[in-house]
Amino acid sequence: MTFYRHFCERQDFQAGVITHEPAAAKQSYPSLILPSLPVFDRLTRTRGARWVHGFDHLFGGRRVPPQVDRFVRSFQPDAIFTVAGAWSSMARLAETVATRFQLPLIGSFNDWWYYNQIYHPVLHSALSRQFLDFYQRCDLAICTSDGMQDAFESHRNSMVLYPTGATCPGHGAFASPSDRPLKVGFGGNLGDWYGGMIESLVRYVEERFPGEFQFRLFGSRPSWSNEFDEHVKLNGTFRGQVDFDTLSGAMRDCDILLLPMGFDAAIREIESTSFKTKFLDYLTFEKPIVVWGPEYCSAVRTAREFDSAEVCLSENPSNMANVLVQLKSDPARQARLVSNAGLMYRDRFHPDRLHSQLVERIKGLISCES
Repeated sequence: MTFYRHFCERQDFQAGVITHEPAAAKQSYPSLILPSLPVFDRLTRTRGARWVHGFDHLFGGRRVPPQVDRFVRSFQPDAIFTVAGAWSSMARLAETVATRFQLPLIGSFNDWWYYNQIYHPVLHSALSRQFLDFYQRCDLAICTSDGMQDAFESHRNSMVLYPTGATCPGHGAFASPSDRPLKVGFGGNLGDWYGGMIESLVRYVEERFPGEFQFRLFGSRPSWSNEFDEHVKLNGTFRGQVDFDTLSGAMRDCDILLLPMGFDAAIREIESTSFKTKFLDYLTFEKPIVVWGPEYCSAVRTAREFDSAEVCLSENPSNMANVLVQLKSDPARQARLVSNAGLMYRDRFHPDRLHSQLVERIKGLISCES
């Protein structure tokens, strides 16, 4: 989404896309859809799927298919851009194309390599080395946060470019409701560990603080229990996956916005290097934000720097619920959070500012390579 906003919604770039994703054919930019081999599809539906995916990540993308060669020659790009996190053979294909056509390679490192990745654990070390080496070979390495940049060794040409959120319309002064339950909204990834976190919070609040809060949850493939899934669908709490305009309207109708980050030590590397786009989208909804996550998360550090969101550092849902209760009873604190979030948005995360940074770095790269 963030690079769609840079490359497609603005006029500074013309993008041609090579991908395995069929939905790209419905977009306005020129695209080439690379179908997967039937034998690959069959093998990924077997018990050896993790090996198949893992070997594709390790060895795929080392040659340029004829249709890719024709597409690149026709489009005549000035640079090759790829999303390198999570790691896949498409990133290596981008490097292979860049090498063949002697073009600068730009890599976006928006997630740590194994987030949402399918591979056999035996291949972990080899895949990790490939990811770290690929970072060094990029002519421009774009890191989604300071935490991501810090996780790598120094690079000759890297930059931190936070995700680009929506544009803030600036609707005016914030007013906290006092005569009804507060609506707590969430819009984003409900898979992985996030679904379970939200389930634990909603269940606790419904039991201990009945009638004080209403939750509005948006997203796809939730990882919570089947019993909870039925419960939140029946009472209208869970609204499923919606387009951004619908989500924006729903979030503006909420009173508090929730941003959870995982606590488990096994995912520390993922959460310490990421920066959630929804945090920046939340800024544009002009509502108080609560970040629920460990201290090492980029979202926590940024929220504290600007005092732009309330923070809960405890994994226990009871502590998170108490943060909501305290915030509910303090309209002045709510207003201050919204004001500080607006300052944070204008000072560091305004889309025009972020876009200008990217344009300057890419144009500088291309002029140096010419």
